[in-house]
Amino acid sequence: MDKKKELKILAVADPAVEVYVNNEYKILENYINKSIQIKFDIISWEKYILEMEKALKGEKKYDIIMVAGHLWLYDLVKKGYLEKLNYEKEDILDSIFEEMKLQNTIYLSPSFCDGHMIVYRKEALKRIGKKMEDVITIDEFIGTALELKKSGIKYPVALKAHESEIFTDILPYLRSLGKDIYILDEKKEIKCNISQMSEEIRKYLKMKRLSPKNTEKFGNDEIRRAIVNKEVAMVVTWSGQLGLLLKEEENIENLGFSTLDTSWNVTWSFGILKTSENKRESADFLKYLRSEEVDAIVGEYCGAPIRKKNYLKGMKKFIWYKIQMDMIEKYSCPLPKENLIQEKNNILYKKIYEIFSTEKNIEEILKETEKIINKLKR
Repeated sequence: MDKKKELKILAVADPAVEVYVNNEYKILENYINKSIQIKFDIISWEKYILEMEKALKGEKKYDIIMVAGHLWLYDLVKKGYLEKLNYEKEDILDSIFEEMKLQNTIYLSPSFCDGHMIVYRKEALKRIGKKMEDVITIDEFIGTALELKKSGIKYPVALKAHESEIFTDILPYLRSLGKDIYILDEKKEIKCNISQMSEEIRKYLKMKRLSPKNTEKFGNDEIRRAIVNKEVAMVVTWSGQLGLLLKEEENIENLGFSTLDTSWNVTWSFGILKTSENKRESADFLKYLRSEEVDAIVGEYCGAPIRKKNYLKGMKKFIWYKIQMDMIEKYSCPLPKENLIQEKNNILYKKIYEIFSTEKNIEEILKETEKIINKLKR
């Protein structure tokens, strides 16, 4: 008997990825190509980038890597790491399909979405006689949190303010006064604009005082536990975490869902490495993973499918789907697909976390950060 080919995939530890390898859902078992052995290496977010760099350098051998959509696409393509893909859009949401491309060439295959979604406890809002709309502003979110505090709720919110999460958590605040973190200058070059955002940063710090004392250590799991265990009244979390709420919340009707008009979304996706010796087999497997049937399972498990048909079919059961689809298609604004964007964002994570931890020298740190980022060149 011929030895099976092994297809090696490096992936981030998220619910959507866990469902691929969960025997209960039989996704790998039902893949028709039995001559291929699929091997997922699933790595925590905190360690993922280091492992990906090893794969890109050839220190570890993989066929497929997981890519944070538009965040990493430019650098990976310009450095020559990713193979071109060719597939039909079908009913993949328009903005997701566009995110898979650079200069009209497809390089990525979508897996699931992580966009800003608000989850709140309905009984908390009843306490202040408030109804939250499907889409609200950051100022409305802050106002609701302040009202909840006045009503006697100890911790109205929790922030996902771990150093590995804080930049994307604060993004809706940074955009709340009509500015953006990256702008085009007079030479049509993209520049960092963080020095102009001290007021927006202070909004985030205001919410810190309405959050549990250890919110600077909160990632996905801590945010989910805080809302499920009724430790807080509201959270902003990733859409790719909402499916777990359906499993952990005793009665999902106790929870309400909303989004922000300054939300952001990234589509976690798969790319085939140019160094892969199994490019055709990799492309066939990715076609299977983005199929309507697998995407429906991913949506049920993690809460964030990528196909319009699965959103429409699932809206009655997954009560956040309508709001989430609108978030992806109407409200979320991507960061630029731009040279050195990953390195620039890494600086922002560190510097914003420094401000959040100390609450000192805010304007000085922001000016220094902008200067460092805008000097970066390749």
